Order: sequence, then C-alpha cells, then structure tokens
Amino acid sequence: MSTGTSTLAEVEKLVQGIRSRLIVGGRRSRQTYSDLADAYEVEGALDLFRRFLQAGRRNDLNEAVARLDAVAARRGKARDLGLRALISTLAITARELNERERSEAASNLSVSPVRPSLASQTHSHERADLLVVGALLEPELTAFLERLDSYGQRVGSGVSGLPGVTHFRGILGRTVALGIRSDRGRHVRVACLFQDSPGLTDCAALVANAVRVFRPSVVAMTGVCAGRRGMGVRKCDLIVPRSVFTYDTGKHTDAGFQREPLWCSADPEIIRRVRAKGQSILDRLAGEIGIVSGRPTRPPRLHAEIMACGTAVVNKEGMLDEIADANRKVVGLDMESYALLRASQLSDPRIKAFVVKGVMDYATGKSDAVKRKAAFWAATFLRELIVGELWDLLIDGGGRRIGRTRTGE
Repeated sequence: MSTGTSTLAEVEKLVQGIRSRLIVGGRRSRQTYSDLADAYEVEGALDLFRRFLQAGRRNDLNEAVARLDAVAARRGKARDLGLRALISTLAITARELNERERSEAASNLSVSPVRPSLASQTHSHERADLLVVGALLEPELTAFLERLDSYGQRVGSGVSGLPGVTHFRGILGRTVALGIRSDRGRHVRVACLFQDSPGLTDCAALVANAVRVFRPSVVAMTGVCAGRRGMGVRKCDLIVPRSVFTYDTGKHTDAGFQREPLWCSADPEIIRRVRAKGQSILDRLAGEIGIVSGRPTRPPRLHAEIMACGTAVVNKEGMLDEIADANRKVVGLDMESYALLRASQLSDPRIKAFVVKGVMDYATGKSDAVKRKAAFWAATFLRELIVGELWDLLIDGGGRRIGRTRTGE
C-alpha cells in the first residue's frame, strides 16, 4: 500500500494520544481495571495494524477495527478519547484495500478461478500450544481473552471432535506493560473454551475432547473460587493449588457418610515456578495498576496449597472448615479443578496442567460483588505467568505435545 508508512505514523500518533489520556483519566477514575484493559486493547489493535502492513493479512486489519469498535462501544461518546478518529483512519485503509482488490479482480476476469486460500482451508482444530478453560464465559474466560494479543471466535464442525462447541483461537506474545512487544516473531498459539454449566462432569468431558483435538503442551484453568478465611485467605487472593481432592466422594453406611477423597496434583514443575516467582508477579502488577489509577493498589496474596473440589455450590457458614478436616492445608474450594487436572492427566501424562483461581467469597453469604475483580486478577496473573515463567515449556517444550511424533504430522 503506497500510503502505508504515512498511515502507520498517523495511527501511532493517535494511539499515543489515546493511551496518554487513558492513563491521565485513570488517575481520576474509579474504573481502574477497565482503563487498563482498554489500554491493552488499543495497543493490541496497533500491533495488529502493523502486522497487516507487514504481511497484508486482511484479518489483522478487520480484527484491529473490531477491537477498537468494542472499546469505543464500551466507553461511549463521553469517554471516546479519540477512538472514533482512529477507527476512521483504519477504515480509510480498508476502503483503499477494497478498491485495489476490486481493480485487480476486474483485470483478472479472464483468468481461471482462483483456488481457495490456505486460510479458508484451515480447520478450527489446528494444534494449540496452550489450552485455557473457564468454568463460564463471563467473566472468567472473557477476562483471559482480553489479555491475548488477538483472538477470534469459532464453532467446531461435525468432524472436528468438538461439534457445535463455541471456542476461541488466539495468540499470545511476550510483552511488557501496556502491550509493548519485546520478543517479536515468537508467540504461543492458544485455544480457549468454556463450560455450558459449571461442575466436574462438564469440565472433564470438555477437557478430554479438547486435549484430543488441540494436542496442547500445557492446560490451564482460570476463574473464581471460594477461599478459606481461617487460613488467612482474602477476597481477590489467588489460589494455584498444588493438589486437589474431592470432598464429596465416599460411601454411605449405617454409621453415616464416610469420605474417601480422590486426589490429583498439578504439574510439580509449574508449581515450583509459581512459588518462586508468583508473588513478585502480583506485586509488579499491583504497582502498574497503582500507577494507572493514581492510588496504591494492594497486591493479592498467592496461595499454592490444597484445593477442595465438589459438585455442589457451598453457601453455608463453617462448611469449608468442615471440609478441611480432610487436610489442614486446605485454602479454597471450587467445582472444576479436580476434573481439569485428572482429565488432562488421563488424556496424556506428558501434559502439564494447573489451575489459577481468584477468591470471590468465603463459601458463605455468597455474592458476585467482587467476582469480576477476582476473575481479572486470575486471568492477568495467568497471562504474566505464561509469558514470564512458562514460556520455555510452550515454545521450546513443544516435544511434549500430543501427536508430535505421529506419522505425517
């Protein structure tokens, strides 16, 4: 495109103006997490536009406009900050491309039909390096999708192994604060799925099928859970359990119910890295958010101990402490973690699986008041953990991926 260089300079100038106003506005606003997410989205759109100019992929341009449209719609006219001007600039580029394509098509009418592009022949079940599962789409998985460099929604075909299942494919590059790339040319391919309803059965079936289809090296879950206040767990703290057990398995006898917990562990190498670097990641993130908001932000605390897991929603005072009789180091409770770890383990023992959950309540007096904030911390921590501490397991550790040595693959 002849105007590529001047257009890029114009877009970069507009993005810089929006970013500076977001940060200034963040110091006076209570929308701390929203402003930070919008800054990530705008920087991500710029990165997509750069890739479009380099490789000429129309999808990159379309996705850049779609991401900016979503931010503009979320902020509204009163807090536009120049987003519409930026979208208009990209739209002009799109129109120029349309005109060029129509001109080329007109000059090639006598040529034999063009074969479908490689992109149109690519199935939605290409391999992924990382599989991320959320118990629900909103806010658990959405919080993580917003941390990706780019992503798109897909629906599995009848032959894909995930028939009719809505899922997302995206990429994640090594970046630092506000989307400034520091490791160009290398990225993690990510597949993201969510359950139709929470619980062990749905999670196990979804993970087992997704592992077979995408053949990832690492499987992770992000979302929210209940925390055990007696262990010093606070709301929005993060739990990355080293082991999980089922508290509602056992047998009923005349003497009452006898618990027989089933246990499963997260990947020990990942847990070691989480314990070594996890809290420093949270401290850094809290510092960055504090700079954007202009107010000190208390970092969540990291708990890498035992998680209890069961099929029922618990909303009863003292129930979590009762469940913890099975192990004094229990720090949290959820409804999916055992299923994700066990299904990954049974599908292929080489897969490295782990869980990241943000604490939204104490399994009593349940409320969604901090659910979105807890999901934000879990998703943001997961992203930073991947690009900062688990990169080698995904980029250089691909030999663990299922099907790697199959003939013809």
